[in-house]
Amino acid sequence: MIPCTPSDWVPYPRKIMQITDPILRHWALDLNEIWKSLCKRIDPKIEKYESRYSLIYVPHEFIMPGGRFREFYYWDSYWIAKGLIASDMLNTTKLMIMNLAHIVEKYGFIPNGGRIYYLQRSQPPFLTGMVYEYF
Repeated sequence: MIPCTPSDWVPYPRKIMQITDPILRHWALDLNEIWKSLCKRIDPKIEKYESRYSLIYVPHEFIMPGGRFREFYYWDSYWIAKGLIASDMLNTTKLMIMNLAHIVEKYGFIPNGGRIYYLQRSQPPFLTGMVYEYF
């Protein structure tokens, strides 16, 4: 995984700054900081040599669900997208949706997570909900 900073990340998102309770606003700003550490991009060599890796290649940056994870997870992506939208990070949300669309084009569905051993299972359909939330 290659660390990245989302191109649309800002320290003081408009929606968060509208929170009137100072304690909740501070908490939301702290949470907003975490996006930078969870942003990852998959090394392009994985696409070129995909048979050597268990990781499913996606072409765009994405937000991992947490520090211990090393791939995306479908269920988590929906909730991450909602958080990104609340942080005014629409481009990052769009890139995550495009990654999921890439997976649908390749496999015909979205697996549980971003590893080939998840190709035998999926989760409830969240992609349409993500697209709805985005627009």
